[in-house]
Amino acid sequence: MGDRRLFALRVMKSSWGIEIDIEAKAHVGSPPPRDALRAGSRTWLYILDPLDREHSHALLDGLRHVATEIEQAVPDAMVVVEVQSLDHSPADCPAEAFAVAMIGWAADAYGLGEPAYSVDFDEAANQYVFTY
Repeated sequence: MGDRRLFALRVMKSSWGIEIDIEAKAHVGSPPPRDALRAGSRTWLYILDPLDREHSHALLDGLRHVATEIEQAVPDAMVVVEVQSLDHSPADCPAEAFAVAMIGWAADAYGLGEPAYSVDFDEAANQYVFTY
């Protein structure tokens, strides 16, 4: 932990796909920056480059989803996950995909096992549907 780590979310369907690369670093034992977002009792999210509210909250939702597991992996210490860069195609990339990418990053960084999620396209609603 503590090293920069890249997680690449790739969801490829026959006629569409979602690609998000998230690079982040975990700081263990350090107090959170003033503008960090609380994800758990000892887990915080800090995003270096400003994001719109919808995408930053999706990252936070993803980190909240695994915060308890992170806190079990790092007992009795504060954990600040610092998102250093995000690369994605803005077209056809819903905010919920950011949550799944954050879950994948945390699972990789903390050995939490393969993240369970599914994604489908609801043609009637013309939107992606994520389950995690």
